[in-house]
Amino acid sequence: MRHLIDPMDLSVEEINHLLDLADDIILHKEKYQEVCKHKKLATLFFEPSTRTRLSFEAAMMELGGNVLGFSSANSSSASKGESVSDTVRVVSGYADIIAMRHPKEGAPYAAARKLSVPIINAGDGGHNHPTQTLTDLMTIRREKGKLDNLTIGMCGDLKFGRTVHSLIKAMSRYENINFIMISPEELRLPDYIIKDVFEKKNIKYKEVRTMEEVMPELDILYMTRVQKERFFNEEDYVLDTIAQYPNDPTLGKLTFMIDLKNQQKDLNVADFNGVGKSKLTMSLGYKDGNYPSESQVPIYTSQDVTAKYAVKLRLKGELLVSGDEWMIDYVYAQLASLFQPYPPANFPEVFMCKGGMKLGTFDSFRRTCTFDITYDRSDLSFSQLYFNLFINLAGQKRENRVRLRIDKESYFELYEQSEEM
Repeated sequence: MRHLIDPMDLSVEEINHLLDLADDIILHKEKYQEVCKHKKLATLFFEPSTRTRLSFEAAMMELGGNVLGFSSANSSSASKGESVSDTVRVVSGYADIIAMRHPKEGAPYAAARKLSVPIINAGDGGHNHPTQTLTDLMTIRREKGKLDNLTIGMCGDLKFGRTVHSLIKAMSRYENINFIMISPEELRLPDYIIKDVFEKKNIKYKEVRTMEEVMPELDILYMTRVQKERFFNEEDYVLDTIAQYPNDPTLGKLTFMIDLKNQQKDLNVADFNGVGKSKLTMSLGYKDGNYPSESQVPIYTSQDVTAKYAVKLRLKGELLVSGDEWMIDYVYAQLASLFQPYPPANFPEVFMCKGGMKLGTFDSFRRTCTFDITYDRSDLSFSQLYFNLFINLAGQKRENRVRLRIDKESYFELYEQSEEM
């Protein structure tokens, strides 16, 4: 049994065969009117869709089959907290094949691990859209008569455009393909696509900001809309990076440091090296299993080690690992105090440390972690205060995408207590 999660799941020969078959279906519809008779397709669309969902349903009916499913997460048990894995496992008992769309990257892959029937990825977040790619390849071949020796311009939202990512992957396997990427800096193609596809396969490409300067060079112009539904709230902090641990092929470690800065303009202090309330901003610290120097910088230094402080913290967010080479080993947050002069002679005392499953909710294959940490404690004394979020990944050397999002509802409060308290 095979699934279609990524366009690379199909060889070039298989793609060409599918395109030939599609051409034949167009010419001889009557031959295929009952090839799916008594078969059922389940369309599980956790994200809104018009063209993709109706295309799947119309195609199954044209082939003599039946369709069941839902068109939004709100009309399924997902709205009551049921996991994706549980939903697809139940639905697989009703259907012969599943087409699934989900706003989270990697969701169809995770679902496939639980299934006894094939699943087709109908779009997962800003990741892949393999069936749209097949349609695009068919259009290119019908218009140009070939899939090689072409210069393709990709224009628009190249950062979140999953159809762009999928088409680049598929076209990269044909001979003499050149790419021109047209987008504003904020929506440029992710670095992992550039590195894993263009640079790895020595494919010619260039990045420009306007169509006018490259139009004469193009054989094909692929236009995409801005994927506003994939933008995180402007007050959220989103970190995209690559999981890579070159020394040990079986264990990788990513360490994310939360750098606390004061974003409250109405407060007197210019930064958070003072007492007050702050929203969280984040900077990345990441090295080959070693804690970066940034993690040794205190977020608050007390001039009076006898003073008493109250600390309130909320850290809400989500960690996502795409691809199939890495898994989340554990996640924990640490708020540590130091009582002796800096630098420390020994490891700081840890007075808040949560790890693994207690910290957040992992999916069945530990590829996502949703966390909401709260901390409220008073009567604390220290000379310096540190805060870190540690994320350990277990996996192979192959690079995969890692996304960490800190929700806008996160905050950090530090108050000096009066003697009356």
